Amino acid sequence: MTNTDPVILGALDRATQDFSAISDVVERLIHEVSELDPTTYDTVHLDAVRAAIGFRLLADGTFSGEYAGALSSPWPRTIDQVGPDALPVWAAYADAAASPVVRAHLHHLLTAAKANRPHVHARAAITAYRDAVPTFQAADTISTRARAAESLVHALGLARGMNQKDLIGPVVTDIVTMVEDMLDTAPPALGLLHRLLDVLIAANADSATVSALIERAVTASENDIVLHHAFLGLLRRLGVDDVGRKAVDRRIVAAMIDTAEKKRTGMPSLLLFNDAATKAQQAGLTDLAEQARKKMQAMKVQNLGIAVSRMPLQLTPAERDTALVEVDQARTLAEALWRIGAMPAPAGTDAEAERAARAVMPNAPLTTVIPRGSVNPGGPVPTAPASTDGLENTKAIYRKIAILRAGLAFEVQLDRVWERFAPSVEDLVAVLDCAELGTVSRTKMLARAFKFYSTGEDDDASVHLAVPRVEALAREIMRGRGVPMLTVAQGATNGGVVQLGTLISNMEKIGFDEDRRYSFALAFTDGERGLNVRNDVCHGLIDCPPRPVVALVLQAALHLLAVAHGVISLSAPAASATSGPSS
Repeated sequence: MTNTDPVILGALDRATQDFSAISDVVERLIHEVSELDPTTYDTVHLDAVRAAIGFRLLADGTFSGEYAGALSSPWPRTIDQVGPDALPVWAAYADAAASPVVRAHLHHLLTAAKANRPHVHARAAITAYRDAVPTFQAADTISTRARAAESLVHALGLARGMNQKDLIGPVVTDIVTMVEDMLDTAPPALGLLHRLLDVLIAANADSATVSALIERAVTASENDIVLHHAFLGLLRRLGVDDVGRKAVDRRIVAAMIDTAEKKRTGMPSLLLFNDAATKAQQAGLTDLAEQARKKMQAMKVQNLGIAVSRMPLQLTPAERDTALVEVDQARTLAEALWRIGAMPAPAGTDAEAERAARAVMPNAPLTTVIPRGSVNPGGPVPTAPASTDGLENTKAIYRKIAILRAGLAFEVQLDRVWERFAPSVEDLVAVLDCAELGTVSRTKMLARAFKFYSTGEDDDASVHLAVPRVEALAREIMRGRGVPMLTVAQGATNGGVVQLGTLISNMEKIGFDEDRRYSFALAFTDGERGLNVRNDVCHGLIDCPPRPVVALVLQAALHLLAVAHGVISLSAPAASATSGPSS
């Protein structure tokens, strides 16, 4: 049997007087020992105690060591690597230490290390954790109240994990008493209440008792929407059947709608209504889902509190000259248009975006880590959950800026086409006409889109004529290369033809590269990170897009036409052209 060093034990007990956290003990212990003669105590014991106190209990129930050691052999970071000589030293101090907090920590550590008779150490740790609660409560600070609650959580975890059935009940009783005391205190510590009630549910404590406590917590948290919903979520976990759970779901959704109405805080209210509608749909609460949707659509976009920030973009003189060279070197109208159509993918490449993102992120940390989502103003309704992926968010910003700057280049190129060639609608029809465009009437529609654009005053007419032709062109190009363009009727769903989003997702199947596919998606159908021109224009959700964006649409049409005319050759298909559409 290993005995404690009385000098070290005395220093440890002095270091643990009136302390609030186990992490404070090491520094205090070092201070106590620094005033002693090193020849009067066992340095091996001191090193072992410092190492033990340096092991932190993590949220997943494991320990992580932080002390490297002051002697020849370093201490490991994981408890399973601790040598057998240290365990008897820890056990001696675990039994002799005056502080229940230290005793609980050391016995818990010995349990995790699977020391001799670990169930004995587990029982000792449980008892010490319960004894530590009054110590922490006496200090009556936010941190010590939290540590008192965590002591009981650790005690219950050990009792259940080590199958000490006779100790589970007393610890549960302690937790119930603590919860009742918290609920009787104004204001109650709602976060700690949720933590303790969650533990009681996991331990299968008496459901009637726990349910009553949760109902009190629900009432106490009415002004804290996050925890109010969290407590209702705990109540749902107690539901014994689908009927009971659905009743709680109704309460949760109703509370979300009520909170969103009361707050009237613009965007936060919209997001809360959206969450309520989503949860109601998932729970089969059609009446509440409809109610939430009606509340959303009654909101005005101008009242959402959205701050509009505009980034002025322009081409450098060199970039403008480079863009114009493409048109100036053309000998004919057709050559000028095909040169514009063959320009590189306007959103750039993924590799370029990643290099740029990694370069900018260290210099703009706040901008790059803010979650980014999107709202459809026609609802208004969130179109996608906000992403927290900083790298992907920054890449998306880079590629959106890239495509908008490409639009500036296409704008000056198209303007130069009219300066040089001043084509009529008939001239344009002669160049653009192909089987993929279909009838002469449809070809004239696209030709007039270019003609309207040339005036500088009819961009709205131009974009409304051009967008449907882009979709039709993409469809016919893929049809001609064997990609199925039809969806058959199924039940109450009618048959039809696939639309632009699916067409774009299938572009790689017939040899378009990924960067071109991404550029088309970013320009036409990406409602989360892109311009979403097709949906916004065709569904009447926006005013006329800026002139460079209309130029992007016309360039996309020219690119598809160059493919249809054989001016641009596609690479080998990335997948079988006979496979069906992805959606």
